[in-house]
Amino acid sequence: MYSVNQNVINKLKNQYSKITSNIIPNSTSKSNNSTNSTNSPKTDPDYIYDKPKLKKSKKGFHNTKKGIFTPKNPDKFFVVKNKQNNGKITYRSSWEEKFMEWCDRNPFITKVISEGLAIPYIGKDNKWHKYYPDFLLKYKDDIMLIEIKPKSLTEDETNKRKFAAALKWSEQKNIKFIILTENELKSILK
Repeated sequence: MYSVNQNVINKLKNQYSKITSNIIPNSTSKSNNSTNSTNSPKTDPDYIYDKPKLKKSKKGFHNTKKGIFTPKNPDKFFVVKNKQNNGKITYRSSWEEKFMEWCDRNPFITKVISEGLAIPYIGKDNKWHKYYPDFLLKYKDDIMLIEIKPKSLTEDETNKRKFAAALKWSEQKNIKFIILTENELKSILK
């Protein structure tokens, strides 16, 4: 059901050693952080149809929709308060919002943690920064770290550094790191 952008992941693995060998300091600490529904845009009266607002930037057009998500199954969602989300289930694009709706309805997803993980990485300025991936999901027997990003921004140098740090962290924890662009989301959210 998931479509992994394998090209981006392979590029990240190849470029990882070029970026830095110390993206994540050695750490042994681990953070411990169902409904049956067949809703679809055609059958769910609460499904939101909207045209995203696009903003022109150096990288092209991108979605600027932001808001607070209120799940129908709040026991599935967990938020760690940080400076990015202020303790709320926050989306920063219509793709993130639609993905949250899909997670909320999906009976195989048992836990969604929104921006609850800070992964350190070294920025272009050679200083440490924190990267907050969009979601940590418990899906069936898998745990997945999910980043939703427009395809036009996946080749950005800062994002490459973030993704490399997330990939290394995920490999250390033996979980999957998946970057979902609009291409993958269109097939998942059908």
